[in-house]
Amino acid sequence: MSSRVKKISIVLPAFNEEAVIERTVRSVWTHINGLVDSFEIIVVNDGSTDSTSKKIKKLQKELAHLVLIEHKVNKGYGEALRSGFNAASYDWIFQMDSDGQFRIEDIDKLLLETGNYDVVAGYRESRSDPWYRAVLTWGYMSLLNVLFDLPVKDVGCAYKLFSKKTWQQVQPVESQDHKIFLVEWVWKLKKAGVKIKELPVAHYNRVGGSSTGAQFDVVWAMIRQLIQLKFGKRHFFLKDGGLTKRVINSEYGTVIIAIVGVKIVIFIISMVAFALFSPVPEGEPLRQFLPNIWNRWDTLYWYLNIAEHGYTSEGFDAHRIVFLPFYPLLIRLGNIFIGNYLWSAMIVANVLTIMGLFVFYLLAKLEFGRKVAWWSLVFLMLFPSAYFLNAAYSEGPYLLFAAGSFYLARRKSWQWAGVLGGFATLTRITGIILWPALLVEFFLQRWKDKQPWSNVIWTFIVPGALMIYLLFNQELFGSPFAFMELVNGYWHKQFAWPWVGLLGKWHAIGGFPYSGGVIVNNIAEFIAGIILLVAVALSLFRLRFSYTVYLAGVAFLYLSTSVLQSTPRYLLTAFPLFFLLGMLGRNKLVRTIWLPFSISIMVLFMAHFILGWGAF
Repeated sequence: MSSRVKKISIVLPAFNEEAVIERTVRSVWTHINGLVDSFEIIVVNDGSTDSTSKKIKKLQKELAHLVLIEHKVNKGYGEALRSGFNAASYDWIFQMDSDGQFRIEDIDKLLLETGNYDVVAGYRESRSDPWYRAVLTWGYMSLLNVLFDLPVKDVGCAYKLFSKKTWQQVQPVESQDHKIFLVEWVWKLKKAGVKIKELPVAHYNRVGGSSTGAQFDVVWAMIRQLIQLKFGKRHFFLKDGGLTKRVINSEYGTVIIAIVGVKIVIFIISMVAFALFSPVPEGEPLRQFLPNIWNRWDTLYWYLNIAEHGYTSEGFDAHRIVFLPFYPLLIRLGNIFIGNYLWSAMIVANVLTIMGLFVFYLLAKLEFGRKVAWWSLVFLMLFPSAYFLNAAYSEGPYLLFAAGSFYLARRKSWQWAGVLGGFATLTRITGIILWPALLVEFFLQRWKDKQPWSNVIWTFIVPGALMIYLLFNQELFGSPFAFMELVNGYWHKQFAWPWVGLLGKWHAIGGFPYSGGVIVNNIAEFIAGIILLVAVALSLFRLRFSYTVYLAGVAFLYLSTSVLQSTPRYLLTAFPLFFLLGMLGRNKLVRTIWLPFSISIMVLFMAHFILGWGAF
């Protein structure tokens, strides 16, 4: 196999690379000189503020075929590549970053493949990056595969050899920054039917300069541009796509993208965790594999059975009455259109969760402003037990109904506040706590702006919904409180003062070293209970009193039991707790310490859940 390349343009984008640019250019010039008949090295100085430009100008006096393109201001990686590619004089173009993380010698094996391919791309055989960049890259490539199904494994690798005609064939490539340029380019090559050959290349530690790719604002901008690239020109609303673009770039568009993005990442991690620690059924397609690994515990044994078969007073299945009917009813309705109860449960739970998280953000913004609202949302989505918001459980739908009830009450839309409060009560028994909280909110508003007494009537929908459930218990079992007897009989939970369950978990923790499931079963339960009590105390000083009433009621309901079970998960329904965390989240040190810890515990708990070891 022989190379088709006799003349080549080498493009080196550079931004503040004074520490390494001279060595990079010299090594490229030395290696390429004599390898081909003609060559040029094009350095694109993208608005560097150091001495990068001066070093190149000095080299130009010594080295022939060295071209300098100057951007007076930093325009971004994509613009630097575009300037270099468009300025190329020869029919073959080679692109490599100038930061010293690649070596020109690897071009030899790329050249050998040009006899059969018009594009030969390198992939980093072993990345020489910090661990956090490796994690970000893994998540980034997973997102790319979901959105674009690219034909390469390492689209961001800055080591590509291609014919100039393929570059011209896929114009325009419009993206500018954060290497979205490379994604758009390769995506358009795929759509044009251009075959790409990938080969491994060496990757070295950065010699000088600094990388911005792992900074939060850069990562977030990258995600937004990917969404724009995929959907921004689909003309969902207007022919010019302007409304779509404005929605994506808006505050609320950003919030929705964040919510959906976190969900996607959690689903990806769950599949990887299951594949690593449990045999993956051979040949099982993604459409079955994804919901099946989340079909655990309450979903498997209760919600799906209620949705499909309803309630009964016979045998073990009589325990279904403990799980309230509204969420299973929604699953049953969804099944009419979807034709699969599990998929219906997953879709209903996740769609309502997305809506619930968005309403939670609106409520937090109404109370505390945009910054606290954002961090409240982040702390909620990344809370250790927040993976349940991806499962076919009722926590997500309940969040929509409960936070929505508060939001509508705060906006003085009392009739709909009552309706959503009723839905919440028919979803989880915790919803009954909304009644005293809404009553307090009504009197706070009446004291301030003379709310009409007629509005308070709508709050009675909440206890009315509970009465419907109790009457159903009476009809089925002959007792309105049959569900309580079944909870005690199977789950061994009965009323006790809050300190009883907490002390029980404290004593059960035992001494160091801990072993077995002690950390999950006892430490996590105890800490979750303490967090709830601390939140109630802090809410007296930091939150509106109606939220304090709700938190206190939730704490009393969850902790007043002889045995604490699933308390970390139940914290998701105590949503005012996350307002307090959002206030703390304004402090960078708090975020830096808490978020990595919280995410790590969430991944641990989620793996525990999807592997069928327990739900916490």
